[in-house]
Amino acid sequence: MTTESGKPGKLEKLIAVYEHFGQEIAAIPDPWASKLAKQSNAVRTTVDRTLGKEPGATKSQFAAGLEQGLRDTPDFIAMASPEWRAHVAKALNNAVQTAYPEFLAKDAERLEKIRDRGKIKTDSEYYLIRHKIDVLEGSGDTKLLMDFYALVDSFGSKV
Repeated sequence: MTTESGKPGKLEKLIAVYEHFGQEIAAIPDPWASKLAKQSNAVRTTVDRTLGKEPGATKSQFAAGLEQGLRDTPDFIAMASPEWRAHVAKALNNAVQTAYPEFLAKDAERLEKIRDRGKIKTDSEYYLIRHKIDVLEGSGDTKLLMDFYALVDSFGSKV
C-alpha cells in the first residue's frame, strides 16, 4: 500500500498509526485500553481481508473511515480509567506523531480552507467540521463555533 514513489500512502500511514497505538497500549491493565488495543491491532487484517474482495471497497474509503476513527479515538480514550487515561492519550499522540505527523496539520489546513470558502463540499469535509464542533463545544470559542454551525446547517439543507 505504498505509492509509486515507494513512500507509504495515506492508508498505510493510518494503519501504522493504529498499529503503533495498539502496540503501545496493549500492556495497560485497563479493560477499555485493552479493547482499544485489540481493535487498533486488527485494522490491517480488516483492511487486507476486505480490499479487493468486497465489491466497491476502495483504499480511499478505508482511509476516510480510518481518519474519522482517529478523530473520534479521544472520545473513546475518555472511557479509560482515570489512572490510565493520560497514558493512553499520550500513546495516541505519539502514534500520530511517529507514523503520520502531517495528519493534524492537514486537518487544520482543511478546516481553514473550508471556512475561507464558506461552504462544505463533501461528506468528508462535513465530518471534519462536525468533529471540530464536538471538540469546540464548551470551549468558549463561540465565534468559531457559530461559523462551523452555519457551515453544517448550510450543507445539511442541501442533502
